[in-house]
Amino acid sequence: MMDAGGIAHDGIQPDGSYVPTREEAAADCNQLKGAIAIRVNNMRPLAQAAVHEEQSAPGTVVGVLGRAFGSKSGGNASVARFDQERARAERLNALLAEKRCEKVDLESQLAAELRMIEGARR
Repeated sequence: MMDAGGIAHDGIQPDGSYVPTREEAAADCNQLKGAIAIRVNNMRPLAQAAVHEEQSAPGTVVGVLGRAFGSKSGGNASVARFDQERARAERLNALLAEKRCEKVDLESQLAAELRMIEGARR
């Protein structure tokens, strides 16, 4: 992917997708599964924080506007961070498939967290 200046980079892209680092692209199946496990472990507390954040009053003007005008994360920083972690986990999972490795069932591993996140998006 390219950034606004036309320079290619890895990581989270402006459209929310994720481009793997060179190390991730070169990783074997076990290394990728370990990286996905880290992402999953990062997402669990983010989902809980997103619910707490949603139940609290927005602390910034950006938060108020995000809730009022319906940005993807609803002005909720924890939802935005969860989305970034999920994009990375999903792309790493796609790498597993490309390498003909068994994929991780992210939907079942994160079922409770995905319900929390959807509730926090409203």
